[in-house]
Amino acid sequence: MLNYCLVKLTRNLRKYNESSLSLKSVILRTRNGAEKFSHWTKRQQLFKERLFLKYDNTKCNSHRLHIRNVSSVLRHLKIQSAVPDEIIENALKEENKERTIKHLQKMKPNKKLIERCKLQAGVLVPFCMVDNKPSVLFTLRSSRLASHSGQVSFPGGKKDDCDVSLVVTAMRETSEELGIDEKQIDIWASLTPISDRVDKYAITAVVGYIGEVDVDSLPFNHHEVSDVFTIPLSEAVRNRRYTKWKTGLIMPVFLSGRYKVWGLTAIMLDRTLDALLTGHYQMVSRFH
Repeated sequence: MLNYCLVKLTRNLRKYNESSLSLKSVILRTRNGAEKFSHWTKRQQLFKERLFLKYDNTKCNSHRLHIRNVSSVLRHLKIQSAVPDEIIENALKEENKERTIKHLQKMKPNKKLIERCKLQAGVLVPFCMVDNKPSVLFTLRSSRLASHSGQVSFPGGKKDDCDVSLVVTAMRETSEELGIDEKQIDIWASLTPISDRVDKYAITAVVGYIGEVDVDSLPFNHHEVSDVFTIPLSEAVRNRRYTKWKTGLIMPVFLSGRYKVWGLTAIMLDRTLDALLTGHYQMVSRFH
């Protein structure tokens, strides 16, 4: 279906370049052609709704398109393309682990961001296997907590004075929150820090692997965590969406699982998947 839409779009864009069609007509014709194509799957139906039904009827009488030009149309087509099952199945294996580590180690941290933030925090992006499916684990913060209560997050927290590094911080907090032995955590590498919205914390995501997990048997800390859940990587990739702000900020949203994954947690997962599935996954996180 994706190839069909791309061919249809290319033909209509050729007419647009010849000035025989408006850009609005290009999208309408492509959409109408897609509607006539039979045997939609659920994913393809969502693809059609997200990509071809984006008109702003309130701000502009001419139905100005959110998709501004040809290159962005093609970029959004690429974002929605599926990651092959084989790539997902091998994502956490040794060969891809080594490639991912090399990729992450090439990233250069933003020194100005670190200097701007007064405090540092470390979180673990805990990849795992659940029923032989590569997955990623999340926590739901307890409603008793003073900050970010009831939000989906990765295990982690503020760096203590006794922590020699943010990797140690991430491992210590994960052990405290989930009851996982630190020896069980296989650390891969760290992402470059990102800041919270008020530039108080520089947050470093540490990528790690915690093996086979049964969330129902985890002795997690109920004072800090109200729930623990996992999302298979295949579902996370397939159900990734995004929100675009007027400022130019683009933030990913993952709609799989019991809870919506958004905010900094979604950004860290988006960046991690871009490194883990290089060449098959394109992150949408952007900062202007």
